[in-house]
Amino acid sequence: MNHLPPALALLLGAACASGPVLDTSQDLVWSQAVEGDLDVFARVKGQQRRLTTTPGSDFAGPVSPDGRTVLVLHSNDQDEAHQESLWAVSLDGLTTTPVAGPSTKLRNPRWLPDGSVVYESDAQSFRDLYRAVPGQPPTRLTASPHGCFEPAVSAAGGVAGGAPDAVVHVCSGADPDLWTVPSTGGTHRVLLQRTGEDIAPAVALDGTVAWLASEKGRLGVWAMAADGTGAHPVWTSPDPAAQVVPEQGLHWSPDGARLALVVRDGDGVAGVRVLRMPSGKLALSITGELPDWTAGGALLFTHEDAAGLGVFRLDDPGGAVRLTAPGGWLGRGIPRGGAQR
Repeated sequence: MNHLPPALALLLGAACASGPVLDTSQDLVWSQAVEGDLDVFARVKGQQRRLTTTPGSDFAGPVSPDGRTVLVLHSNDQDEAHQESLWAVSLDGLTTTPVAGPSTKLRNPRWLPDGSVVYESDAQSFRDLYRAVPGQPPTRLTASPHGCFEPAVSAAGGVAGGAPDAVVHVCSGADPDLWTVPSTGGTHRVLLQRTGEDIAPAVALDGTVAWLASEKGRLGVWAMAADGTGAHPVWTSPDPAAQVVPEQGLHWSPDGARLALVVRDGDGVAGVRVLRMPSGKLALSITGELPDWTAGGALLFTHEDAAGLGVFRLDDPGGAVRLTAPGGWLGRGIPRGGAQR
């Protein structure tokens, strides 16, 4: 079993076991169960709103760079047909604009600085990348027979790949490799091709690309420069029984100095690991999952304490602070505006 460092285990246990007081000052977007459905809520400057009420499951996606709109992935089963749609919902709750769908699978939406969105969908193929301005028809960016997945851009505009608008992503073939394509359409090319699995890319503000790569049969973290050079391993869990959870991806802190991921130990317990970059030195190991960051660089994560499942913020010093009532999860930081921590 992959145990927490004693100091961190005590820090989290002291904060959570006693049921910490709910902090309602933190700007936050999250999903929460309501009467059998899953809806999205937002709290901005202490004012809380329920953003979605449609029957089905609504998952909180990333918040726009201007901090005004959240992407919501809506999932519903109608007449035994599974459908997914993507919406752009303003945090004031006044407007809901369709972005994409409905389709069977719609995943991994990401904002571009110009207010458009890139995402993956099976609308016209097994899976490809699309770009859409909310409320307008989408543009298809890739056409791969084996599928393209997991688009990643930086807050600076996706500078990876040597172009200011490049979208890094995964395309399948003999092995999953990293590719790049301009967000406005254009030449689709390999950014990194090597033997082994390369998945879940994430782009830092300076264009540094981190991703999960197979190394000796295990997934670890690799990194490289924006132009695809200098690819090297950064971190692999020292516990052979611990497995990285690729579905939860990699998450850069706003300043690009830290990288969060999720691993599951031999007993199935999920834990957030935070690496200092570029060294890859382990900075934090704590129970929880679904990490994200506040605008000020504090770690957000989902955790279940004695009171129930909730979104927490890790303060240093001070321990974990509960940000949602029991039932809240999948917390998303708001880039600008409101109470920042």
